[in-house]
Amino acid sequence: MNIIVAIDIKNGIGKNSKIPWNYPLDLQHFRKLTLHNTVLMGRKTWDSLPSTVKPLSWRLNIVLTRNKKLKFPKQVLVIHNFESIPWDKIKGKLFIIGGQDIYKHALKQCNRIYCTKIYNDYNCDRFFPEFLNDFELEKTINSEKDLDFFIFKR
Repeated sequence: MNIIVAIDIKNGIGKNSKIPWNYPLDLQHFRKLTLHNTVLMGRKTWDSLPSTVKPLSWRLNIVLTRNKKLKFPKQVLVIHNFESIPWDKIKGKLFIIGGQDIYKHALKQCNRIYCTKIYNDYNCDRFFPEFLNDFELEKTINSEKDLDFFIFKR
């Protein structure tokens, strides 16, 4: 299990149920890492995706929600708790893509965190949990002045 996340300088990941920044380089990085793999997200993250991109193409999409009455496209797998992840259906690597509560739970189980650090403050209202005490830096990829990519491992 892997986490992929973009965070601002205060570990912010979202504001008003949206990602408050637009960095094409980060989106390309996300796509490259998750393509032909499996992405797991919470219902609020699913709702925040533009309708033109959901489900995320060329990936198995899994949505975690407590609400058993919600309807999703037939190609989306729906689960109601982490214990019911359908490991036999996972394609490639499993990437947890948000949101705040899902990340908090996944941190206990994940092996790697693929983190984009954005060197700006976006006054977010959703945050990625503190994790540096439990992980070590494996790789740094410097990209441009506003962001860098990091890989942390357990």
